[in-house]
Amino acid sequence: MTDLTALPWIAEADGSLCAVTPDGRRNVGMMVSPEAADEAANSHNAALAARRLEERARRQGVTRMTGLTGVQVGDGGIQNNVF
Repeated sequence: MTDLTALPWIAEADGSLCAVTPDGRRNVGMMVSPEAADEAANSHNAALAARRLEERARRQGVTRMTGLTGVQVGDGGIQNNVF
């Protein structure tokens, strides 16, 4: 059986949550409102993205990753910083 928590979710207009599988959409559950479903899907997808970044960093040997990127502009040019 497919682990639906490892897949991105979308919120439907009727308040249901669906996991996006390679074969299509699979129902995860029903929320009390479309707004609650949207919030749950957004929270799940953000946590899923954070886990994937952490796993990628671990595979590459990075011990600490904050996910921040910044551009520093000063005298003489631009410097891109990734933290």
